Amino acid sequence: MKENGYVIQTPVVVNTNTAQVLVVSEIPLTPPAFKIDEIHKLIEIDDCAAVCDKVIINGRLIKNITYKTAKNWDRKGGLNRVCGDVRHCTVEIPFHLFIDVPGSRDGDECEIEDAIVAGEFDKLVDRHHDGTFSKLLEKSVIKVRAKVVRRKWLKVHARDVTPKRLRCPEDSEVVTVPGLDIPEEDKHDQPFGPGDEW
Repeated sequence: MKENGYVIQTPVVVNTNTAQVLVVSEIPLTPPAFKIDEIHKLIEIDDCAAVCDKVIINGRLIKNITYKTAKNWDRKGGLNRVCGDVRHCTVEIPFHLFIDVPGSRDGDECEIEDAIVAGEFDKLVDRHHDGTFSKLLEKSVIKVRAKVVRRKWLKVHARDVTPKRLRCPEDSEVVTVPGLDIPEEDKHDQPFGPGDEW
């Protein structure tokens, strides 16, 4: 250990906090949808900037929508049928929010700890006379937790426990194991060829 310890540069947590934002959008569906099969969602954070006592966040809510269309309506065998194709639509919905992080300032580093869809409501709207819909009304609550860190020089008192590097010896002995050597008379044998006798 050095007499006066060590000086290290390390990120120090300034503060952390959580905020949420409501995102509302109408997503056009072409061709019109008869029924929504499933919706997969993903949040992408594009940037996070620390400013005075806050962080500013820009991101996108990505939705992959799989839905059924309606081409033919008929009645066969006493059954009402609606036949069509299965389509998908991927949409990126931008969102923006700020989070109060007391103590943060310009130049600090902003880190996203978590980002989730905390709640959502999806509804088909703009209904046609044939029962299909041209739009999907989408409402999502996005919750984000951010952390602000600041790099500082710190003096610590600790013992150096860095493992020693592995080294190979420059010279090593070759150990002869009895019974594993090839007899001298067999070292000059030639390999057998096709048709050779033993």
